[in-house]
Amino acid sequence: MAARVFTNLPDLQDAVRAAMPEHEVFSFDVFDTLLVRRIHNPDLVKDPVARFLARRAGELGREVRAKRVRAERDVIEAGMREANLKEHGDGEAIFPIWIEAWVRAFVPEASVAQVAKEVEEVELRLEERVLVVRPGWKELLGELREAGKTVIAMSDMYLPSPYIERLLNHSGLEGLFDRVVSSADRVKSKASGAGYRFLQETEGYSFSTWLHAGDNPFSDALVPDSLGMTALSLRDVRERKRHSVLQRVHHSCGAKGFWTGRYALQAAIPLEGEIDPELQADPLYQEGVCLFGPLLAGFMAHLAERCREGNLKVLYFLSREGWMFREIWQRMVPLLELDGPLPEVRYLHVSRKALASASCGAKGLTLELIELLLLPIENRDLRDVFRVAGLDAEPLLPHLERYGLQDYPAISVHHEGYEYDTWLRLEDLLVDGAFQQEVRNQKARDVEGFRSYLKGIRFFEDEHVGFVDVGWLGSIQKFFDLCISDEPERPVIHGMLLAASRRRPFNPHTHSTLEGWLYDNRKGDAYAGCCMMYQELFEEVCRPGLPGLLRYDPDAEGCCQFRSTHDESFRKESEQTRAIANLHQGMFDIAERYATVLTVATLDSNRLRAWIAQTLAVKLGFPKTSEVDLLRHHHHMNDLGGEDAQSPTSLTRKPDSRLWDRSLAQLRWRPFLRWHHFLKHQLFEMVITHER
Repeated sequence: MAARVFTNLPDLQDAVRAAMPEHEVFSFDVFDTLLVRRIHNPDLVKDPVARFLARRAGELGREVRAKRVRAERDVIEAGMREANLKEHGDGEAIFPIWIEAWVRAFVPEASVAQVAKEVEEVELRLEERVLVVRPGWKELLGELREAGKTVIAMSDMYLPSPYIERLLNHSGLEGLFDRVVSSADRVKSKASGAGYRFLQETEGYSFSTWLHAGDNPFSDALVPDSLGMTALSLRDVRERKRHSVLQRVHHSCGAKGFWTGRYALQAAIPLEGEIDPELQADPLYQEGVCLFGPLLAGFMAHLAERCREGNLKVLYFLSREGWMFREIWQRMVPLLELDGPLPEVRYLHVSRKALASASCGAKGLTLELIELLLLPIENRDLRDVFRVAGLDAEPLLPHLERYGLQDYPAISVHHEGYEYDTWLRLEDLLVDGAFQQEVRNQKARDVEGFRSYLKGIRFFEDEHVGFVDVGWLGSIQKFFDLCISDEPERPVIHGMLLAASRRRPFNPHTHSTLEGWLYDNRKGDAYAGCCMMYQELFEEVCRPGLPGLLRYDPDAEGCCQFRSTHDESFRKESEQTRAIANLHQGMFDIAERYATVLTVATLDSNRLRAWIAQTLAVKLGFPKTSEVDLLRHHHHMNDLGGEDAQSPTSLTRKPDSRLWDRSLAQLRWRPFLRWHHFLKHQLFEMVITHER
């Protein structure tokens, strides 16, 4: 009787259920039947293991290239297969034996046992992360066990059965098998029939009441059928198509880096049965999985590479967007650290408002600070500067009167009434020692609290530190520089932004540098520059439902004073965070899978940028109306302006000056609206780049 062939998994499982009354023993192939790999080629797992062994060999005094280590593995494994074929009639390698021989080729004898255990663990961890149980098996195997049937997992694999059992348990199939059998246990494979005959002889199973299911047309179908067993062969059309697409895209990565991002996403997205179907169908969840998750995961991979290159020991994630960055980092770091040690991660409580106050205590009210505080277009005059910096205006009025600024004339070019003479009088005010002394006196406690906070987190103990933020101007880092400029032991700060617009120059110096990953205005990437079309989207996606920092106070717990949870701004922010909770969940779900694919497929994070940038250009430059309705924020708090602004504005941005500010009716019915905004944005970016 020929094996029955099934082109999809549900039909195969239904056939197994139908055969339950007539059979007592049910065996199943493990890989590509019970479990599938999210990558197209299982041999890809071998590359990061070789890189790990090469790194460990270097740490033990022998420098060797990872490619050389990988080639030696193939030689040793093939040699063992050939030897076992001659001795046992089956050509199978045995994992723990050849691993030890492999390690011995590169590390000192005294370290072989320890490093071999480490290498084994790395390979098993990677296998655990690339394997996914297929839907329906857990329920079916449970039914077989409840019916009193003998259930066996069988595999032709170099991993002995204890290792395969670990992989099955990790996939959620723990306790569902009476036996787990591998060809590496006794060098008896399914392909030769020896594996089946051994179980029949030792356990007394009858071939006539034994059903076997698997995907290999020879070892899982033809061989068991020839022995008189009932054989069910799975040739899953959908799964074969997925593998074929992955293989083609992976092949394209080598010729054109653009496809690297596509491969990483294609291999990392949740497979069937991994996620609750209702959640997986949510458009917000899909945006987290397909866009924002890969975007931030790629950025975290870039940070890991930069930290290794620059030998950074400490990485600070800046609040508040740093909360999301840290969450993604923590999910990815178990995989990323396989390629080398990663820095210690700390969370740095900062805000532009708190740092503006502290900088006034450290340096007084500087021209640099005023220019930064006037960046929000709604800020008009010194009242806005005093509001953001937390300065009491009344004691400063006598000083303003001396320079004719007591009526608060416009000092922003974006407002009516601005005159250049007003700016000159402002510059005269800023060199007035009495005025600056009053400013420093008012904010003395803020700078004291700021320095106490930094000492408490051991900030000054390191020579080089990394600052991670979403972007855009580097204003947080600029404020921070102003606050610590007089500190003799200040570390060198390496600012690493998701995107750097540089529309107001951030001048690198001996104590500070700044760079953008996805977009940097110095590079003039038109597609990546589309992230500037709606910056608030990235800020809201990354912000936590936690109160923002108001000021540094030496008497407050941890020297940080946060907004009250009853504050209206915090209430609105919390409402916004709850509204996109499923988007966050999608980002969290994709992070570890993305790190797995990057590690196993050896993908360069910088080659991810092209695909992500192209996706962002489509999403932000030419969005569907439904996407704008889904992703556009309901509340957005800007601590330098926005809802807290007190000054009347006359030349602020019109409500429809950006595509994402347009009404849904305009987005739906004006055919060339998206092209209009896209070309306008590109022209603006070209002008800014040329000016730089």
